[in-house]
Amino acid sequence: MSHRSLPFYLSVLVGIIVLFHIVGFIKAERSPIAIGSHASIPRYALQNARIYLDDGNYYRSALYLSEAVRSMEYLRDNSSGTSLKHLTTGLEALQQVEDYMAEDYFYSDKLNESSVIALNALIYYEIESARTFIMEDKVTEGIKALEIAVEHLRSALGFSKGNKKEYEIAVFSDIHEVISNYSGDRSQMIAILDGILDELKDLEISYTQ
Repeated sequence: MSHRSLPFYLSVLVGIIVLFHIVGFIKAERSPIAIGSHASIPRYALQNARIYLDDGNYYRSALYLSEAVRSMEYLRDNSSGTSLKHLTTGLEALQQVEDYMAEDYFYSDKLNESSVIALNALIYYEIESARTFIMEDKVTEGIKALEIAVEHLRSALGFSKGNKKEYEIAVFSDIHEVISNYSGDRSQMIAILDGILDELKDLEISYTQ
């Protein structure tokens, strides 16, 4: 191979590498959001917003809350059905706190309550996604969505108080039952998930009263 042809082969190689990464990116974007990184961003952002609010660092608290809002907007815009309704409710709760912070009103209790509403919406979203995956016989994906739901639930328990915490503990127990019996009967798993979705609807009602 001559030195003159070397730049040509290098350009071809670079082109192949770029194409490989583009294809990988497209495949990643086509992955279900319920098992992607987008699903975890609001949780981390809300946890940080609370930490900085408690420390009196209001500017950074507001920044993380804004990140949670933008992430919830992304999930809402890529959702449908009942999950869309719940995510919209959770998003509106966070936007209200964001409006307060924009006016220099920083209420820890309001942030906590709105965070739980948002997290429960995310839990509903993951449970509904898991149900769809299992119905399609994609149990591995379904279990992954349930594991993300558990992480959301743990965070929600940290924000919750009183009777609402008892609701979430019951939901946690039901999710764990499905994860522990992932090789069991599909119809039984679906029945348990349907029960969890009903419990989450009751939980949302308890927050709006």
